[in-house]
Amino acid sequence: MAVQIISGFSEYLTSLKQNNGNDYDVSQNNLSNYSNELNDYLENVLGVDVSSISMSPAELLTMDVADGKIVPHAESTMVDNQINPANTDYSLDELEVEKTADVNNKKVDENSAAEKSDDKNTDQQKDVGENYLSQAENYYALYDEGCITLEELKKEIEALEKDITELNKDIEDENKSIEEKKQEIEQKNKEIENEKKKLEDCNEDLEELAEKLAQEGLSSEEIQKNPQYSALKSNIEHLSSSISSLSNTLNSLSSQLKTKQNNVTSLEGDLNTSQNRLSSKNKEYDNVQKTVNRNYQSYVNANSNYSNYASSQGGFSTAGVASVKGGVGLENYDSAKGQAIANSALKLFGNDHKANGRCASGVSQSLKDATGVELHGNGCDWAELLEQRPDWGEIYYDSAEDLKGVYDPATGKGLPPGAIVCWSQYEPGHTGSNGRYGHVFIADGQGHEISDFISNVSTNYANWGGKFRVFIPIDQGA
Repeated sequence: MAVQIISGFSEYLTSLKQNNGNDYDVSQNNLSNYSNELNDYLENVLGVDVSSISMSPAELLTMDVADGKIVPHAESTMVDNQINPANTDYSLDELEVEKTADVNNKKVDENSAAEKSDDKNTDQQKDVGENYLSQAENYYALYDEGCITLEELKKEIEALEKDITELNKDIEDENKSIEEKKQEIEQKNKEIENEKKKLEDCNEDLEELAEKLAQEGLSSEEIQKNPQYSALKSNIEHLSSSISSLSNTLNSLSSQLKTKQNNVTSLEGDLNTSQNRLSSKNKEYDNVQKTVNRNYQSYVNANSNYSNYASSQGGFSTAGVASVKGGVGLENYDSAKGQAIANSALKLFGNDHKANGRCASGVSQSLKDATGVELHGNGCDWAELLEQRPDWGEIYYDSAEDLKGVYDPATGKGLPPGAIVCWSQYEPGHTGSNGRYGHVFIADGQGHEISDFISNVSTNYANWGGKFRVFIPIDQGA
């Protein structure tokens, strides 16, 4: 049975309009404008091989499809198929019955074709949904794999940082020991100089005494037996022995000094190697982190597309993918709780514009006043404190610069109210704490950070080797 193209295509466009939101004009005068959609309808719904069609869309819309082929509209061929009463023996009543049967058969065929078309559309819709779901699962698998890599890199980085700390301590201890050896050597040199001066004086006294005794007429043997002469000689021997012993000690100290200096050179080589490895691992971590963030966002988008599409169809499962390990989307953000935390921080420290070195204490007090929860630790400890809590989730930013500015939920740039940013330890020499406690603050959503004071969000810590993590209060019922 033939299917009229123009009526079926109009219904097809209406279905597409409902599914994907495209603004199709389904009035008959404009249907010929959608040539791509018309080809899809003919090929995928009616089973026509469109590669062999040479007609324009306007011409096609005047035709029918029968058995997968383009045929003239049924009304134009009806005369050939109708029964001519003048050439038959049928009565008028019989002709009317035959005519009615033909009409009913045509309706049955049209309904069957429509059902097949609906089934095909439903299958296509399921394919679209399953494609979204497959994308979500793939991106989640990549995200999860990236998280495992990050954990491994984090352990390597922590081990290298520990090695570097120990190497710096060893170098510091060796340098301190070197200074002590230098002082010992300096002291021994002074002692040797003093002993040499005494020896020189004794030798002069001995010569003067020998000359004097000789003038008095004493022989060489008598001079050697002279008690005063013997005492001077004994003193000279003692001083010579002392100088020799001090020289040996000095040589030993010099050897020890050289060994320690060599140790420092070796330790500094190890330190340089570890620092280079740490720099390389940090770069690798940052690159993997960016990839993880992209895969996570792609997962969120694909899963959202799947859920929205499946919900709009209402005919197949909307199970989606399991919640993301170690990360949440901004759709999980508890805005009321976040704003309450930000308001608490503003109330306590919104008028303080000078840091007092108690950032963690300020954040702890603000959080307690807003939520009743008490957490304590240095700034660099807060990431571990929050990641253990089910009411907080970690979100990711490509760079520290994205933390700045007023929060924009459309782009994800800036920090939402109540977000807590935790900075790791950073290199010394830039702040009063020398970076060993890290930093932590609460965001107000307007581009400010609040801890024990308020200021614009600062990313200087990134320039000093610090790393940041961002946590938001989450709605556990979402």
